[in-house]
Amino acid sequence: MDFEIIPTAGWTKPMADEHSAKLRAISQDTSRLADWNAYTQANKRADSLYAATGKVNDPYFIHTHTYDSIQDIALQTYNSLFNVELGPGGWENINIAHYWNIEKALEKHRYKGKLFLIVYGAGHKGWMLRELQKRDDITLLEMTPFLDRISN
Repeated sequence: MDFEIIPTAGWTKPMADEHSAKLRAISQDTSRLADWNAYTQANKRADSLYAATGKVNDPYFIHTHTYDSIQDIALQTYNSLFNVELGPGGWENINIAHYWNIEKALEKHRYKGKLFLIVYGAGHKGWMLRELQKRDDITLLEMTPFLDRISN
């Protein structure tokens, strides 16, 4: 097989360390109790919605708009409360960094008829798809046919 692996992650070890320290500080800051509770409640709500689907960790379900909507319940709360404070490790900020690297790779191969497989944690998928759908030079493929081929 002739393929190229192009690293696109914007995450770094120092960023991860800073992110963890800042989140820990927020979680222990009594003046931020309302924010922390809103964040944890959004996560609990998303978790309960996943559980109600009965499809937790189902790759077919993970590739649906419903899955992305459930992710957004927790992640948009997290983003609105902490993105600016977390700096480069904030939710919107890290997605922008990841996407910028993806976009550089796409631009390098624009109009060359290449097939790309972009792999990130499932939580990033909705955000990435919304950005990728803005491009007029790519076609996004549904995952179902690929999942069907490997599950048979």
